[in-house]
Amino acid sequence: MLLGTQYLPDLEGKILFIEEAEDVKPAMVHRFFTHLSQCTDLRKLKGVCVGRFSSLLGFTLETEVAIYDDIFGGIDIPVLYNLDFGHTDPLFTIPIRGTVSIDTSRNILRFN
Repeated sequence: MLLGTQYLPDLEGKILFIEEAEDVKPAMVHRFFTHLSQCTDLRKLKGVCVGRFSSLLGFTLETEVAIYDDIFGGIDIPVLYNLDFGHTDPLFTIPIRGTVSIDTSRNILRFN
């Protein structure tokens, strides 16, 4: 929702944490990511972390992988998804402006 506004922070060199409300279906999430990819140079990100979506809304591993492959498939950045933050339980709190590192070989997200 911040795309195109003065409130969108500079994403260059950052790891983007993104989640969506609990009532959003896969097609809408794909549209949101497509909009992001058209308004931002995703190659400048250091990584993307996506919160878990509710399986009750039609999200499956296959639907998520298809969305992320379409949006991030040609970009050489780590993308972690189905993480425990957002509008689902359990969830962890993300420190704003904190320092984080991603180790995709070991599936580790570490807040420093």
